[in-house]
Amino acid sequence: MSDRPYVGIVGPLGPAQLACLRSWRHAGLRTAFFQTGVRPLHGFLIHLADFYRFLPESVAIKESIAKVGEECTVHGIAAITSLSERVALKLWSHRQEGGFPMTHLMLNEPGLYGVLESKLKQIGIAEQAGLPILPTITLAVVGDSAKLPADRLMVLRPDIARLVRPMFKAEVIGNRSEAETFLASRSLDEAWIIAQPFVAGPNLVVHAARAIDGSWDHREAYVTEIKFNGLAVSLKPCSLPAELLEACRRFEKATGLYGVFHYDFIVDENTGKAFFLEVNPRLGGTTAKVYATGYDEPTLLVAAHLPFLLASEFRQQTKRYRAISRIAALKCVLATIRRPLSSIDFPANSRTAFIGQALRGMLTYPDEVFSFSDIVGDIAYLIQMCV
Repeated sequence: MSDRPYVGIVGPLGPAQLACLRSWRHAGLRTAFFQTGVRPLHGFLIHLADFYRFLPESVAIKESIAKVGEECTVHGIAAITSLSERVALKLWSHRQEGGFPMTHLMLNEPGLYGVLESKLKQIGIAEQAGLPILPTITLAVVGDSAKLPADRLMVLRPDIARLVRPMFKAEVIGNRSEAETFLASRSLDEAWIIAQPFVAGPNLVVHAARAIDGSWDHREAYVTEIKFNGLAVSLKPCSLPAELLEACRRFEKATGLYGVFHYDFIVDENTGKAFFLEVNPRLGGTTAKVYATGYDEPTLLVAAHLPFLLASEFRQQTKRYRAISRIAALKCVLATIRRPLSSIDFPANSRTAFIGQALRGMLTYPDEVFSFSDIVGDIAYLIQMCV
């Protein structure tokens, strides 16, 4: 079996990376893991992957990527990917300098990351594609807060996250005065902050795959059954309305998205209408959860880029399950006992119902990390998390 191709991933040991290694192994591929971080795996834990190298955080990223390139050439690693868009761009840069001569980068084209880095550009493309969007206000200086409603919950997000200091993902503000204070606390340089009305409800997460030649595509939709501090704790499979499906296809054709990627929508709990928030052109934070539901996104990534690496034609199983992060669920239960639910939690109407749902999920749903079929992976993740 030594002629089986290697497929690899660069990044820290997290749930998504673990899901990739498990998925590819199950698909009959050999796995390569280039772990980034401050502490390497030791002893039998390096057998988490068929090939393992540690890339210390203290080493410059360009030097680490050059090391990855050397190892890929020496060991014949057929394809490689990363969850990090910063790392993805460094991988492309190394390719342009002559690196990875025999290794395929399972990534979107570098120019696409530059386009989709901007939330404003994403919103504009989404609107043209027919995806429902929220009213959007752009803010650049403290005085721009006058554009906002005087007393209405709004969500502030950076247009380009790396240009705002201190960095933030999203901030809920209750009125214009709060917005002024928040804007004054940020260094924007030439960046924008976007403001949109706050919508109470779950998120709709659509995981998608598209062949690089456009010959096929696939999508699976999930709703955040439990959301805490704005992050998905558990996911439940759901149907994707036909009009959203077709609008997503138009978005993908307009941008040239391929491989695997996922959309994030917010669903108004009163009307049921979903509004576009963003698309991430890569594997992501919910990859491990959807893998636990039965949606094999990591192997779909290989099928989209290099289907000939797979021993047989890849067929996605049709049955889907609910999935949870037990670690996140336990944290949110303990936190909810101590303090009330906030507007960005879901469901937010009852602490008792919220805790009950989290406990039911912990007892009955598949977990995004822990699996009896991969004890080495379970132990490696636990040790990394605890250390």
